Amino acid sequence: MERPTDRTGRGTAHHDLWRGTRLRAAAPAALLALATLGVPAAGRAAVPLDDDSNEAQLMGYYAAGLSFTPLGAPAGRRIEAAIDATYLPPLSDEDRQTTFAGAKIENTNFTSVIPRPRIRWRPGGDWLLEAAYVPPVEMFGVKPQQYAAAVAWRFAAPEDRPAWWVRAHYMRADIEGPITCSEEAVLDPDNLVCRGGQVSEDRFRPETYGLDVLVGGPHLWRGGPGWYAMAGYRHERLQFDTHFVNNFDRLDDQVLVARLDRGSIGGGVSWDAWRGLRLNAEAYYAPEALFTGRVAIAWGWGEPR
Repeated sequence: MERPTDRTGRGTAHHDLWRGTRLRAAAPAALLALATLGVPAAGRAAVPLDDDSNEAQLMGYYAAGLSFTPLGAPAGRRIEAAIDATYLPPLSDEDRQTTFAGAKIENTNFTSVIPRPRIRWRPGGDWLLEAAYVPPVEMFGVKPQQYAAAVAWRFAAPEDRPAWWVRAHYMRADIEGPITCSEEAVLDPDNLVCRGGQVSEDRFRPETYGLDVLVGGPHLWRGGPGWYAMAGYRHERLQFDTHFVNNFDRLDDQVLVARLDRGSIGGGVSWDAWRGLRLNAEAYYAPEALFTGRVAIAWGWGEPR
């Protein structure tokens, strides 16, 4: 995701000369105003993206892959620690193509599996608290720092019938990696944007708020797995910070921001396999983003609730 080009159709050299003349004429007044207001002259303004732009849809795809879903029937032991894994289908060149500053294929297929440790606590029969954290250590060629939290409340539990829950969740990530220009792109003589420059240090920063309604059913058979289904809504603020130095030693440090609102559905099963061991599987669908599957293995302590 690079510096935007002139959208008027004029040559970029003519445009830069005209704009440079304007900026030189206005520079003294602008600097004086910035000094008076105490605003840093080097501040970066965020560039808003249309919801249906290639860049927004690409960020939305990966934000959906990071969604903090229940991944397990609400019923369970008092405390559980788990590790989950989400399948992330690789994207084609066409899906990874951006057009903000001319056609370019982004380097995003780092991995097909996203692992995440998580913990859950049931302080009472009608409440469930969940949290997850991924430290900023390098894996799969990126530093995928992430934290998430959720709280669920059981608002209806008819006897011998499925229980109903409402669940609020929050997720924020800061993923650093060579997304704009990888090492291969820098060495590629046909890559007009990256060749001869430096490997980029970009940051993808999704932030999501959401609300789900869940229904948790009984075991499918005696000693078998329990099931659950969900439907929800989420608001996403997606930010991409470019950090790339080209072969002219010019830094591209734009900030691109998209805001998306969309729904999702999903469902899964949880099986108490042995003592505190629980196995979970979930299917998740975010329209216009992705359909994927998640699995988790958990160990619990305390009496089931």
